[in-house]
Amino acid sequence: MVKSIKVKKQRWLRYKPPRKRNIELQFDRFWSLADAEKERAQRIRILNQGDPDDQSLAKELAKANFGKPATVMCCPVAARRFQIFFAGRSMKIAGHPRMEGFALTLLDPASAVPFSGLDNIDWRIMYLRVRRRLERPEVLLDKGGFPGGHQGLAL
Repeated sequence: MVKSIKVKKQRWLRYKPPRKRNIELQFDRFWSLADAEKERAQRIRILNQGDPDDQSLAKELAKANFGKPATVMCCPVAARRFQIFFAGRSMKIAGHPRMEGFALTLLDPASAVPFSGLDNIDWRIMYLRVRRRLERPEVLLDKGGFPGGHQGLAL
């Protein structure tokens, strides 16, 4: 059974960062809404070839209007909106809206799910784990950098 989210209740889906913290404006290679829609179409095609659970997930993805997130968390449009929210909030924390660097999405390996479990992703738990790690800079700085040996600021 497909687990739905209440799209209208997700604050991060409605978040509009100020221009100086908008990753879409600050990073010219940030994926476009059209790219997210192409990814959604590809996922629908792949899921339609799967078992009944995959097909029901494909139906939920297909129900969404163009540019709007589906009610399942494996929706690329929802993922893009989360990245916009997370990057905007991270830039606020960092206080460096025009810093050099690159955009990436952090994923805790403990949050990994099998392909058949994409409809069960709990973004809130993933967000809280990453947020807790970012809010503990003193732990990271004591070790001389970030997990994995990377130096610098991670967004």
